[in-house]
Amino acid sequence: MIWLTGLPCSGKTTLGYQLHDMLKNSIVLDGDEIRKTFNADLGRGPEDRKEAHRRITEVAKENLLMHSYVIVCVVSPDGALRRTARRTMESSGHRFVEVYVKAPISVCIDRDIKGMYKKALVGEDFRMPGLNDSYDEPDDAEVICNTDQETVRQSIDKIVAYLKECTA
Repeated sequence: MIWLTGLPCSGKTTLGYQLHDMLKNSIVLDGDEIRKTFNADLGRGPEDRKEAHRRITEVAKENLLMHSYVIVCVVSPDGALRRTARRTMESSGHRFVEVYVKAPISVCIDRDIKGMYKKALVGEDFRMPGLNDSYDEPDDAEVICNTDQETVRQSIDKIVAYLKECTA
């Protein structure tokens, strides 16, 4: 499983789908799409986030029975929940590769086509990790993609190089 984490608008989904195009027998689980469907009944509070992580981890684990790679693109702001996802996958015999899709908040705000940061900045009740809600930067990610400094291709090449290293 390839778990792409980072602030909203850091480039997770872009990298996830580009990676999917390169990896045979892969599937993308995008946090925005999962939130609209599978997790539509959940809010954004701590208990709901915990349940959302549990669900997406279980869906990813099940998809690994059918696909060689499951690419998860989620903000995943809580480091403890990411570690739980890692333990769950590894205890099931699956490899967990965490990719930190890193970009400064100013760049994420500039990239925000949905207007999420704008809502949070004007005081609407909209929690944004890294702005008015916490985001625990990964301290043990296998790959770090600095999307404000790298092209999409350079970031993808880093991830693919790491995956090749793992299977060598």
